[in-house]
Amino acid sequence: MTDRDLPVPGLSLAVRYPDGSEISIARGVSDLVTASPLTTADYFRIGSISKTITAATVLQMVEDGLIGLDDPVSDYLGDWLPGYVIDGVDYGNRVTVREILGHTDGFKEFAWDLGFFDAASRRLDRAFDPREIIDWGLKQGPQFVPGEGYNYNTVGLVAAGLLIEAVAGRPAEQEIRARIFEPLGLDHIFLPPGEVPPVPIVHGYAVGVLRDILDALPALEPLKAKATVGDYFDVMAVPQQALDSVGWTGGGMESQAGDLAVLFASLFDGTLLSDASITAMTTPNDFAPYGLSLDIGEWKGRVYLNKGGGVPGFRSLVGYLPDSGVSVALLANAIPLAPDLDVLMNEVLTLVAPR
Repeated sequence: MTDRDLPVPGLSLAVRYPDGSEISIARGVSDLVTASPLTTADYFRIGSISKTITAATVLQMVEDGLIGLDDPVSDYLGDWLPGYVIDGVDYGNRVTVREILGHTDGFKEFAWDLGFFDAASRRLDRAFDPREIIDWGLKQGPQFVPGEGYNYNTVGLVAAGLLIEAVAGRPAEQEIRARIFEPLGLDHIFLPPGEVPPVPIVHGYAVGVLRDILDALPALEPLKAKATVGDYFDVMAVPQQALDSVGWTGGGMESQAGDLAVLFASLFDGTLLSDASITAMTTPNDFAPYGLSLDIGEWKGRVYLNKGGGVPGFRSLVGYLPDSGVSVALLANAIPLAPDLDVLMNEVLTLVAPR
């Protein structure tokens, strides 16, 4: 936390062993102004780790025969991408469920688009509707022919949330809770804006290049004095409606580290998913070492399944070693980090999952 130019304000770590035993540690502060100590009961935004949870929900619905993994999404959402055209061909009714879960759908990523940042900064007090995110992706057009490339993005997983709702006939947060959280007894993970933790999440801080970007946005100028804490920009000092909703099923969940470690192990040990679903999720596509909303990596010659997340103010990483059954969740309330959480993950895995 401190061996860097700018210390990480707070860090929460959880380790889950296959026998059910756990280690939970929190260090630092949840608020730089009040210096309130961080605890293992504190909530963080987990960013794109939400994608893996959403994908698991869809895969359960595939197991139940409610969704076909290689069906066009339009079979369930109708004409949801009108005019999704590249080289004169409209692919709007051809994008499949597998493609939106694995980022081979051709969508651009809004989180790396400065124009989107500027537009969002002008409506922080107004929640995003999921359809707005899809319409943004539609406006950008496909970056490649769907199914013939890979581009990490959030738009497809927001579409997956709408898919869940269309098939289940109820809000995505209710279906995800019933299928994923409740069977595991997880009471400390939530999908805003439809549901929120019982206490506010910790303060999250933008530093470095992200802070520079936020400082440069004209709409944030009136808020800078309140948000500035030395070298940190407190993201919680601005209206939260847009930030609570923009990522939704693609990046909007909030959790304690302990629940996240339990959940991630349960995705791959047979508790939540069938062998066929686990294989589908953990099989890399033809273009990147990425499965269905999951990074397929290697750690010291061992299979290492992992997913990271990053939203303004928060950085997260969760990893699982199938050969040991150990999962580790790391949550930080600052972004970007240098060195990043993968460096700490390497050190933690060396301690908790040696051969």
